[in-house]
Amino acid sequence: MGRRTHRRQRGARAVAAARAGRPGRTGIVLGLVIVLVLAVVVIGGALWVTAHKTAESSGPIPAVTSAPDGLAVSLDRDTATAVVGRASAVTMDVYEDFLCPACQQFEQSYGKQMAAKLTSGAIQVRYHLVNLLDDRSDPPGYSLRAANAALVAADVAPEKFLNFYRSLLTAQPKEGAQGYDTGQLVELGRRLGINDARFAEKIASGAYDRAIHDSLATAMADPALQRPAVGGMSFGTPTVAVNGTVVDIGAPDWLDQLTIDSQPVQ
Repeated sequence: MGRRTHRRQRGARAVAAARAGRPGRTGIVLGLVIVLVLAVVVIGGALWVTAHKTAESSGPIPAVTSAPDGLAVSLDRDTATAVVGRASAVTMDVYEDFLCPACQQFEQSYGKQMAAKLTSGAIQVRYHLVNLLDDRSDPPGYSLRAANAALVAADVAPEKFLNFYRSLLTAQPKEGAQGYDTGQLVELGRRLGINDARFAEKIASGAYDRAIHDSLATAMADPALQRPAVGGMSFGTPTVAVNGTVVDIGAPDWLDQLTIDSQPVQ
């Protein structure tokens, strides 16, 4: 009798140990719930990020109309350069990317001063609009699309170029966002008064895409435009050069120093 009782006790303990060593139904259900909750969180987060990126660049681009009137604007099609202002003793080459936050800051800090000096004839500015940050939008390609649209504006409606340029920098999409699409760029031009049918056609066809790519390649290969960076010398935006020499735009009076002794060419 005592032996049978002892065996039953050992068997009960073995069963209990086995049950403790493997999950029961409650544990399985709880595990499935946790997995499902995590899946919902991950999928919901991904959908939120996608929607947020899209929302940042949705809707019309705010039109900026603060550029001075009467400035001469022409397009150098071969070099993808918009030339603003009449011939001057000081010609500035400005390299910018419409997705570059530092370029937006440059325009905010010096745009009004440059406009005043353009109006007085103290400087002429050659805007090189490049696609250095093409891979920073999602999907890639916004830098090229915006640069092409601005050059098309300089081509078909030169008097609207500066307002178009300022509008894109003022309402700059964040890096990682999808950027403005072709329809939004065309609509911005229309609200600024660009009614030439070629505007939409040339934006859609990427009329200056090749010239923009070539312009960037030329700038990146030019030793005179290289600046110190992590890992060595490299080209970046914004870059300002005068007579082939990069200007230190970190100095607070750099623009005045460029023009202090210059006189406009009559």
